[in-house]
Amino acid sequence: MSVLREAQRQRVERVLRGLVTACPGVIVATVANKEAVTLACAPNDPLADAVSRSATALCALAEGAALELDGGTVSQVMVRAERAHLVAQWVPPNALLAVLCSSKTALGGIIVEVAAAARELAGVV
Repeated sequence: MSVLREAQRQRVERVLRGLVTACPGVIVATVANKEAVTLACAPNDPLADAVSRSATALCALAEGAALELDGGTVSQVMVRAERAHLVAQWVPPNALLAVLCSSKTALGGIIVEVAAAARELAGVV
């Protein structure tokens, strides 16, 4: 999947806007393919491509670690940093939802909302 059809893109952007609205503190939410190409984002932010690339790389690293440690399938990856959190979750079959938010944002709420958005996106991307 390298490009979304217009109807798909609109639906993905609607889900992303809903996620951003539901989670104060979100800086940007993206959907990327496995090649780390941003397919959609909300809001339109210059960090979107960096978020997609970083999240894809982190998920690939996590998958390698899980394989090495016989940990099973990776579904979600989180990074907690001093000024921001990054939460990424695979959207079957070949997309990745990534959310960058302020470090002041309640991480538990983000995790729940990201999982719900990923389930909604699974039927779209």
